[in-house]
Amino acid sequence: MDRNLIQATLEKIEETIKGRKLLSLEDVANYVGVSTVVVEKLISSGKLDSMSVGNDTLVRSLDLAVFLCGGDKINEEKMPKSLASSGNQRYNGYPQGNIYGEVYMMPKKEKGEGSVYFDKKKNIWCIALSNGTNEEGKRNRKVIQAGSSRKEAEKKLKQLIKEKEAMKDKASVKKYVNKNMSVREFLNKVLEARAKIKKPRSVMCYILAGRHIEADMGNECISEIDKESCQEFLYKFTNKKHKNGFYAQSVIHKLYNLLQIMIREAEEQELLLKDFSKKIKEPKSNKLKEDPYKALTEQEIEEVLEVVKDSKILNALVRIHIDTGVRPGESIAIRFSDINFKNKTVDINKAISYEHDIDIENKCESKRRVIVKGLKNETEKNVNIVHRTLVMQDSTIDAILDWKKEIESNSKMVENKRKNKTTDYIFTGLDGKLKQGEHYSQKYKDYIRKNGLVDKQYNFYKFRHTFCTNLIKSGVDPKTAALMMGDTDLTMVMTIYNNVNGEDVTNASREYISKKAGGSRGKKVA
Repeated sequence: MDRNLIQATLEKIEETIKGRKLLSLEDVANYVGVSTVVVEKLISSGKLDSMSVGNDTLVRSLDLAVFLCGGDKINEEKMPKSLASSGNQRYNGYPQGNIYGEVYMMPKKEKGEGSVYFDKKKNIWCIALSNGTNEEGKRNRKVIQAGSSRKEAEKKLKQLIKEKEAMKDKASVKKYVNKNMSVREFLNKVLEARAKIKKPRSVMCYILAGRHIEADMGNECISEIDKESCQEFLYKFTNKKHKNGFYAQSVIHKLYNLLQIMIREAEEQELLLKDFSKKIKEPKSNKLKEDPYKALTEQEIEEVLEVVKDSKILNALVRIHIDTGVRPGESIAIRFSDINFKNKTVDINKAISYEHDIDIENKCESKRRVIVKGLKNETEKNVNIVHRTLVMQDSTIDAILDWKKEIESNSKMVENKRKNKTTDYIFTGLDGKLKQGEHYSQKYKDYIRKNGLVDKQYNFYKFRHTFCTNLIKSGVDPKTAALMMGDTDLTMVMTIYNNVNGEDVTNASREYISKKAGGSRGKKVA
């Protein structure tokens, strides 16, 4: 191989990708001008070397340079020091440093995680499964021969990790030998066990569902419940009402899931003779389904804008939602520095959320703490996909600048923002602190109610539904629409956000027949 050619190619690659040494499959595909499927085939055939880091497949810039120069394999002992690097294709741990344009300090791998790699000597794909560390703090790894392809090895790795997690879940719950334990006591034990392995917000969903189980079945003995009593409880729940009417299907579904978890766990703990969870049916909600066409009309949008025009903060916030279709947590995380006022664009790169502690005994959460976090669906692999730059109208830019002037005219608010280090954030409270999405939603609801509009009909997510529906109607392909929405799942865009009504369907049918009609096959439809 021509070393000078490899050196020149390597420099060109790293110049294009801003000096990064590790490339994602998308990076390689974009640089070479092929699809990621082709890149995967090159890797699985052994023509292009790669390494697995967790669930990511990465390619060294050097390996890509050698491949592009027609090289087959790298003999790094004969390579110049400027080119040579470790030839071990199994990457132990996560890369520290700038991989996707920003610095990510990845945590060390926990027990049960692993990676896949190709053993050139044995000509087989292998799994290096992490088994934690020994007494000296050194990592223990178990190597398993997995198959003839990367896909086969990765499938096996996922299966092994899943089995490890299942064992961990089972080990986290101690045996409860008290046959007289009440449903309330047992449910608390189950929730405590889940709280050790799940995030607080996820556990809180179960806790809220647990309130209903506790209220109706809490005093019963766990060893005496059966399929009939559990099914009756679910059917009775569908007839219960809260302040807004019958409970939605989503609430019933969470309740149903928790009941199944509790039954399975009780059987495993030998408190029930058999697991009858799969024989229980999830009942349908009695709540009337809303009109599936959720998008707002132009007239409705104008009504909202007319109402909020006197509130500079709400005017700016609503207009951002209308123009970009962002999630509520994303809009309130936008900073002034994220906006290019000349080009009228905004970078969507973070979200406002919250964290909290949970009280299982009293089935409630502690006071919420506001946090700034990454976007929904964001991973190291797709960070460049969910981060997006969107264009806004002149009226929206003007509304943001008007709100900025109002902030600057309030010396107390300016000082509060300075103290809380939120000067760059567009949306904060008068105290200068970042607020949850609910803070702005309530402010918005109160404002439009006071002006005669129904808040439920005009909530912030309606603007997101409308944004996506209008994208599809204007001819934007679903994949691009999904990217603009920050969604990685195309199905979600098509089934949830692309809300078309009967008239849209009829018009589309008329247009289709009009194009097909003609000649001996038929006349043009009027």
